[in-house]
Amino acid sequence: AGCSTGSNAMRGFFAIFGATVRQLRRSKVFGVLFVLLFLWCLGIPLFIADTDALDFIRVALLYSTTGIHLFLGCCSVWLGCSAVDSDMESGQLTLVAVKPVSRLTVFAAKYTAVVAVNLLLLAAAEGLVFGLIQWRFNRGNFSAEEKMRIRNEVMVGRRVYTPKRLDYAKIADGIVRRRLAESKETGRNVDLTDVIQMRRSAEEEAMAADSEMRYGFRKEWRFDALPTDRTEALTLRYRLYLNRISGENQRSTRLLWLAGMPRADVPGQGAADFVYQPLTEAPEQLQSGVFTERSIPAQAIAPDGTLRLDAVNFDEENAPLFIQAADGPKILIPVCSFAGNFLRMTLVGAISILILAALGCSFAAFFSLPTAIFLSAAYLLIGAVSALWAEQDYFSGFFDEFGYHLAKTMLFFVVPLRDFDVTDLVADGELVEYATAVKLFLYSGIGRTLPLFLLGALVYRRRELAKAVRR
Repeated sequence: AGCSTGSNAMRGFFAIFGATVRQLRRSKVFGVLFVLLFLWCLGIPLFIADTDALDFIRVALLYSTTGIHLFLGCCSVWLGCSAVDSDMESGQLTLVAVKPVSRLTVFAAKYTAVVAVNLLLLAAAEGLVFGLIQWRFNRGNFSAEEKMRIRNEVMVGRRVYTPKRLDYAKIADGIVRRRLAESKETGRNVDLTDVIQMRRSAEEEAMAADSEMRYGFRKEWRFDALPTDRTEALTLRYRLYLNRISGENQRSTRLLWLAGMPRADVPGQGAADFVYQPLTEAPEQLQSGVFTERSIPAQAIAPDGTLRLDAVNFDEENAPLFIQAADGPKILIPVCSFAGNFLRMTLVGAISILILAALGCSFAAFFSLPTAIFLSAAYLLIGAVSALWAEQDYFSGFFDEFGYHLAKTMLFFVVPLRDFDVTDLVADGELVEYATAVKLFLYSGIGRTLPLFLLGALVYRRRELAKAVRR
């Protein structure tokens, strides 16, 4: 009897799954999104100009894949709401209510159908973009040097290593305490707003001081936990600015990099000794304000996995140079091919579809179709705004600080979709880590979305029974 019940449940699941897929395929909204999706996939890689090979690949990746994720995100939410709510609105659930199928089975089958349709579209669209980019790259009028540069900088998956940084918050606290003591000695009153502004200014000063390279002085960076078994060269990536942390009116400047080459262990010390060697015979001429990449010999990695780099500012006008934390320097080490990194990005996109479809189905279990779509959009908007608000480091008053803490609290419950945008990493040849995908699935999928989805399933069951009786 148990086997028979399970068999009936599976037959009912697949029957509803198939009916839902056919229903979604006939939807006019789905048809419009389908056409727009593939026009977008074809248009960007085929019709953008290929004046610069590197820019062509990056633009094709960024705009094509971002558009795919945007279209399929909207499609997942809309179809999730429509699949769950359309039968209730049309009264067709009376036909399902009399069947020996669990109401939770119906809900799960509809959700699975929405996910399956969107995952199929994701695979087809991403495969099309990947194929077109490869086709244009192989048939493009690019020099051998350009193609080699693209393979080394974009069409690869490179793990990113960043240097050890100072504790800016701790440094800022020390500066604030000193300034408060000075204000107390002079008798000047300091309120909460003054303290907040003082701390923000102190942290900016600490970051600027750590980013600055004065003319003729050496600036050191230390990297830890690098692989020690490499034989191929490493890649150093950075962007520097003249006179300020960022800004326009940048020009060419000169910089000399030195790598600490490890020697044999020094007797009695147990640590590798380093001899600094310049990476070029003379200071190299480079353009400020743009990212620059250069090679570093793998022999620069010490047996304990550390790497030490120094840079000397040789600007022609003795101007200070700045490299802020977001701009490097970074060490990039190839881990997988471009196809492998592209698949990792697609995996993150698939996780976003699982979550967005679950949100649409959950809200449709509570409300009518227009209300469910509106609330799904509001939910995602709250997540986007909260993610931005939680990054602010300056409070002009009580309400700004209250908004910051409210945003931090909201991020425990809502999904910030910005976390799923990894297309810029692929466009820069940086590795999309599996750990990132697992973290997104656990925190955003299991932690935030699953409780709402389960609650929606229970509400759907009760609404369905009431609907059947009324109809």
